[in-house]
Amino acid sequence: MPFPIDVDALFAFEEQCSLSAGALRRADGDAIQASSIITQQEALLVEDCRRDLQIMSNVCEEASNDLNTLKNAVSEFAWAMRSVRDEYLGIAQTARDCGLLVDGDTVILFDEDVEDCAHSFEELRAQAQVQRLNYERAEYVFSLALESLKVDAYEQWIEPVFNAFKDKFVPNEKHLLANGIACGVGIVDTIGQSTSALTMQHFDGLYKAPEGFLDKGDLSKWTFEPIGKHGLEPVGTRRVAPALGKVGKVAGVAGAVVDGGITAYDTYQTDTQQHPEWSEGHKVARAGVKGVTTGGTTFVMGIAGAKVGAAVGAVCSGPFAPVGAVVGGLIGGVVGGLAGHYGGEYLGDLINEQGTDRIAEAIG
Repeated sequence: MPFPIDVDALFAFEEQCSLSAGALRRADGDAIQASSIITQQEALLVEDCRRDLQIMSNVCEEASNDLNTLKNAVSEFAWAMRSVRDEYLGIAQTARDCGLLVDGDTVILFDEDVEDCAHSFEELRAQAQVQRLNYERAEYVFSLALESLKVDAYEQWIEPVFNAFKDKFVPNEKHLLANGIACGVGIVDTIGQSTSALTMQHFDGLYKAPEGFLDKGDLSKWTFEPIGKHGLEPVGTRRVAPALGKVGKVAGVAGAVVDGGITAYDTYQTDTQQHPEWSEGHKVARAGVKGVTTGGTTFVMGIAGAKVGAAVGAVCSGPFAPVGAVVGGLIGGVVGGLAGHYGGEYLGDLINEQGTDRIAEAIG
């Protein structure tokens, strides 16, 4: 029954977070008050002082909010770990009472032929396994809460986009089976698009872009206009790209379904840990709502972002328009899907708070 967690230290850290957040809130108020006083003065440095105080106020407010988020996460984790620790202590004491040997975090059965001891050992081992699952679930929920903390510009803007790019081509280790197929389909789609773009680029001058702004980003709408001996369209756009494109048509749907499914799973796990009093129907309904809204908005925003990004990439790339369309579409799709994911999560939380939870409370 290994338990490498200092529960008392967690509660002490929660208290420190609370005190620090309060101090920062007061500092934020002091900076705002000082800024209002400075603004009424007349001097060359007034604007610089006011700007610096405003920056200080913003930093204090953001840091205070982060500490509050961290405090809440640590509090949930500490209470869950205290429950597991107490259960482990109870198992150890029961083992001693049953005549079993307790050595640190290990319960030892010396003689399996003693029926009462063997029976007690198996019962206690089953209880310990249940607590191990509770331990792992609490760690997982805590990790989700920590991931929501974005403390600098890189974590707020660059890291999510980088991770979204990575997840598009490399299966997520936490959900390997879930998004392995989606990643494979996405890779095939990208290969198909790249084949078209590189073929068009190689046979420069034989392909004519369409007139519409969005159409320029859709390589399938480019027309092949042969001259001289180039009577037959190159195999890259005539055979390879269309064959791969048939698989690529489901890439957006597959990715959105996986995104919604993972969100639903995470929501269920979090609700199970934080609200054990909720019924299975309540938790499943919340998970379903958030999964559907996240998957739906991810799909819509991903498609829209890919179309706009491809068009912008084609227009801005000049003679390299086909390649620019593929790159722009990839970037736009990832960024649009990321925006749709967060927007879908927010919408799902709103629907759950205003609808699902109230209905569950009314039903009882």
